[in-house]
Amino acid sequence: MLSYYRLIVYAHILAAIFFTGYLLFWVTTVGPIGKRLDRIRGARIIDEMRLKFSGLGWSALAVLVLTGSYLTSHRIGGFGELLSWQFFSTSFGQLLGVKLFLVLVLLIHEMFIGAKAAVVRIGFTCALLVVGLSVLIVRNPGLAF
Repeated sequence: MLSYYRLIVYAHILAAIFFTGYLLFWVTTVGPIGKRLDRIRGARIIDEMRLKFSGLGWSALAVLVLTGSYLTSHRIGGFGELLSWQFFSTSFGQLLGVKLFLVLVLLIHEMFIGAKAAVVRIGFTCALLVVGLSVLIVRNPGLAF
């Protein structure tokens, strides 16, 4: 039987896979299509795709933020630690701090820039870096708090 914690871990991993695939779709498909067409048609197609698919990306991002918050709280023993400079002097705290910063950049990027063809790679790069840092954090349980 799955524990509640393990279920949240699986939901987090699936949402990360889905969101990264969503961004990859924009980088490899929609962006190049928008660039190949004239400016007006390209912008119209990108807007149509954004309206059609943005709910999927935002849903995955919401699941990531909610499950990630729970998993972080569970790992460090509460959010009070995040307010301590002492926490961020540890190797775990530094990795987590960089990851949280990249998540913030990703959220700001998605809210204000989003699916503009010229800069969609920024969001994808941030997402890949967040995944990489997540693997480092999870695969190194001995990281000092």
